[in-house]
Amino acid sequence: MQKSMTAEDIVDYCYQCGKCSGKCPLGHVMKSPRVLIQEILLGEDVANSKDIWRCLTCNECTVPECPMSINFAEFIRTVRTNAVREGYLNFRETHHEIFKTATRLMANPDIKPNKLLNWPEDAKISKEGETALFVGCLEFFDNVSYFDDMGTNYGSISPDAVRILNELGEIPVVLEDEKCCGHDVLWSGDEETFQKLAEYNTVAFKKANVKRIVTTCAECYRTLAIDYPNYVPDFDFEIIHLSEFLAKKIDEGQLEFPRHFNRVVTYHDPCRLGRHMGVYDAPRKVMENIPGLTLQEMKKSKEKALCCGVSSWLNCDDYAKAIRVDRLTDAQNTGAQILVNTCPKCEMHFNCLKCEKGEDKPLDFTKIEVMDFVTLVAKALGF
Repeated sequence: MQKSMTAEDIVDYCYQCGKCSGKCPLGHVMKSPRVLIQEILLGEDVANSKDIWRCLTCNECTVPECPMSINFAEFIRTVRTNAVREGYLNFRETHHEIFKTATRLMANPDIKPNKLLNWPEDAKISKEGETALFVGCLEFFDNVSYFDDMGTNYGSISPDAVRILNELGEIPVVLEDEKCCGHDVLWSGDEETFQKLAEYNTVAFKKANVKRIVTTCAECYRTLAIDYPNYVPDFDFEIIHLSEFLAKKIDEGQLEFPRHFNRVVTYHDPCRLGRHMGVYDAPRKVMENIPGLTLQEMKKSKEKALCCGVSSWLNCDDYAKAIRVDRLTDAQNTGAQILVNTCPKCEMHFNCLKCEKGEDKPLDFTKIEVMDFVTLVAKALGF
């Protein structure tokens, strides 16, 4: 396990200017980032505070606002880990904890998933090689009844990503027994489960002689690129998001789109891919190179993009819904037909709002379709 900085170490240089508090999407319903930092620096115990679980860890308070570059999301993750160790669990997990329960089951070394059970033959993969595609939990999402009304097809994302890589001459490794990256349990303070998953996946990729891992999910990308090296000493793979891989191929003249895709789209910057990893331009470069496609930016984009409202299946409530309403309103006001995402959870949360029924249903968002970046590229390539 990593030799962690303490929560106090992470925020030690904070001089309480308050810029973070002005940017926090939930600052009006919870203790602001500045106050939580102040309490830690004054030696107060915040482990039993509900506010450490309300935080979205979106990093909007940090990027680009904090003059001291305090990593507030990492501070919250550390405090949560300490709280779990001390037995404080003051949070609500959504959907009856089904997702984290599944993750904890996967951490059992005797459980071997079979991710290739229904794999399509036209998406060519290999068992061994230098480049791998990390599938993550996408297929699992399709088997959860909560999402039946949304009309989403998460199981098509990974095969489409493989078809795209095949088009570029890559036959990537897709591991039959790869497990969840562990993002959600890590950000819920469960380091023990995360450690098991990280070690298991590392061994699996090394056995397949993998050198580079391509991801399609913003959370998987952040987890593999930043967190795995901190917990697994010999995790030495190159981690690249598919949008970065494709943008590089465009620069090298190896990727061209064969037909016009006449759509107006807008792009949602997920917190993990954007503010956590600094990847803003690659998805846009790919979309801007699709003939016929018009990209319309929302008022709040890139570093200033709004969060989708929920992180790690925690506290999906009326406040989270209000944030989603603001974000979808911003997207629909661009006149776009499609809201493009690079995070399956963001897609899930936006579609949940779109499908909401009842008298208290918010504004009508049926005019805009929510689509994964991989799906968009696959359609533009004619798949």
